[in-house]
Order: sequence, then C-alpha cells, then structure tokens
Amino acid sequence: MPQEFPAIRLVALDLDGTLLNREGHVTPRTRAALQAAVDKGVYIVPATGRPLASLPPEVAQLPGIRYVITCNGAAVWDLGSDPVGAVYSRYSNAKEHRTSTPVCLLHSLMPVETAREAFAVCESCHADLRIFSDGYACTDAHSIALAAARAAKKDGTEARQPNDGRFTILRDAAEWMSRNAFAIEKLCVFFETPQQAAAALPRFRAVPGVEIVQGSPKNVEVTAAGVDKGEALRALADRLGVPHECTLAVGDSENDRAMLQKAGVAAVMANGIPEIRALAHLVSKADCDHDAWPRYWKPLASEPVFAAIFQHFYRHLPDFSGHSSFLCNVYKLLCKTLCLLSITKDGLFVYTSTISAYGGIAPTGANPTHRESSNIKGEMRYESHRRKGLSDRHYPCYRFQQR
Repeated sequence: MPQEFPAIRLVALDLDGTLLNREGHVTPRTRAALQAAVDKGVYIVPATGRPLASLPPEVAQLPGIRYVITCNGAAVWDLGSDPVGAVYSRYSNAKEHRTSTPVCLLHSLMPVETAREAFAVCESCHADLRIFSDGYACTDAHSIALAAARAAKKDGTEARQPNDGRFTILRDAAEWMSRNAFAIEKLCVFFETPQQAAAALPRFRAVPGVEIVQGSPKNVEVTAAGVDKGEALRALADRLGVPHECTLAVGDSENDRAMLQKAGVAAVMANGIPEIRALAHLVSKADCDHDAWPRYWKPLASEPVFAAIFQHFYRHLPDFSGHSSFLCNVYKLLCKTLCLLSITKDGLFVYTSTISAYGGIAPTGANPTHRESSNIKGEMRYESHRRKGLSDRHYPCYRFQQR
C-alpha cells in the first residue's frame, strides 16, 4: 500500500545547504514557493544551527516568517511583527538599526560546568570558535579571519556571512566565558578540513551532558544533552496546535537528523550527506543552488497527498525517446480513458493538481538520467473525487507533450 501523507501545516527549513544557496541568498523561485505556502496558511519556520543574530535579514524578510528555531533547537523565538528588527536586536551595532524585542519561547541552556568543560575542548582546537548566547553570535578577531579564509575556498555548503554587525567580537573569549558560562546556548568550532573535525570528535563526545552534531563535515556543534531541532520542532508545533504528522522538515546534514526523524514528512536535498538522504521520504534532484525547495512544495501544497503514488508512477514512467508521436498519443489516450473510467456517476470533482514527473523529487531507485534521455515532457495529474460514504481518492494519469 502506498504511504499517505497528510496536509502540511508547518514547514521547518534548514538554512545552510537547504534554503540558502552557497552565496547565502534565497532565490526568487524559492521566495515564490514560500509565498504560495504562506497563502495556504502554512507556517514557515527557519530551523538552523545559527543563533538569532546570524539569521540573515534576507530570510527574516521572507513571507510569513515569525517563528525561528536556532542553535540546533536550544532556542525557539517569536519574532513578532518585525522579524528583521528582532534579528537586528542581537547585532553588535544594534543602535544603528531599528530594532524590536523577540520573545524566547524555548530556551535550553548548557549547565554551567558542562559549558566550561566543553569550552576548554573548543579552545584546545585552536580553530574558528563561535559562542552563542541569548541570540548573540560571539567570536574573536582570529576566528573572523579564519572564517574569511574558509569562505574564500568555496568548498562547503556553509553560506557566506558578512561581518555586518551580526558578530559580537570578544577581546578575550576565555574571560568572557568565565562570566557568562550560565547563558550558553551552543558552542561551535569550524576546522580547516573534515579530517581535523573527525579527529576532534572523540574529545567532544567525552564531555558529559552534551549533544554533539556536525552541521558540515568541517565543524563540531555542542549543545546541552537532549537538545536538537526535532524536539524544538515538536514543541513549537504543539504550541501552534499543529499535529506532528502535519509537519515537513527539509535539511541536508547531520544536525538535521533529529528534525527529519521527528517530522511528519522528511525531505532531504540532493547535496545532503548519504546517511541523511537515507532518512528521507523525499530526496530532491536539485541541490541548494538549483531551487530544490520549490519542487518539494508543489506536490505537497494542497490536500492530503499520496506522494508514494507519485513516486511509483515516476519510477515506471515510459521512455518514448526515439519513438513517434503516435505512441505518445496512444499512451495519453489510454491514461485519460482510465481516469474517466474511475469516475462514477456518484463522483463529485473536488480538485485537480498537476505536478511535473520530472520535478525535484527523485525517489529511491529512480533513473537519474531519465530526463536527459527522453524528448517527451511528462506530467502526472492527481484528480480527487469525493464519493458518497467514501473518503477522498486520488487518480493519477499522465499528460505528454512534444518539447
């Protein structure tokens, strides 16, 4: 039996490698897809390992943004009616901006002694260190220089972050920690190579009372034990009255694992690591630089969606390359006939939504070269008909056109 997905009411979107491209921007097509979701009453929630100060103003300005999960779930914020002002309130140069006051709905801080012990390990790495506290992104001048050099290499999914005031530069991180260890949301260390990060992992995991994940192969992220994006997503969904099964999580990396596991529907980017793609109900064909998110939303946007049926028909889509248009028309007529036969005299047409069979969703086992090998554009139509005494049913058919 195909798996049935309910209507999506809350979408949690990772930032780096997912919502943002590698230049740190949201594409126009992605913005339009978000607007379409918001128009249907769907909550759009950025879910990031970053602190509030590092939420790009470009993201805060997106349609419908009010709630945000930060620091891998250590904090959930209500940005109110002025999301950009709420972000600027955590800038080091906040006085230069119009600001507003965000409300922290959930705050899971590291115990003081745990924070101190984890910080000692961070310091011993002599790498790019970030300290996240009360929405602020604290670091030092040396780490800023390391980050700039790393960004110049362009060899990871971490989006560029300008030093526009979003970082609070500390003169002495150790001295600052001695006074503020009680207020740590998250510690994060960025390394030059994945090998360096892997070598440091055992030392971090030896610290009691912490949660260790990686947002990319080159970093290590530390929060209090039990803190993750998935728990924060469920807590926010409960607060908003959204059933857990009506949530969609989209991500690409290890720090998205819990969110993908605990959401109703899990979607992973083509640029996601293999272990994370294995968790997904849906895997995009496009990466973060090629508008993968809008292709997710199209088939999940309207009514309860039988996504597994879509995947099944996608797998078995005939390849008409090299054949005449006659065969294409025969197949089109056959599909239309089957759809018409499925409608009884008691049927009442409810809605029709068309999704591209060559869209952004590549189910496990799909032929990745199918699009290139075919000169036929295929679309599959789901038609829902309400019958007396029965629930909604969906009837798939294909529509083909010569390119």
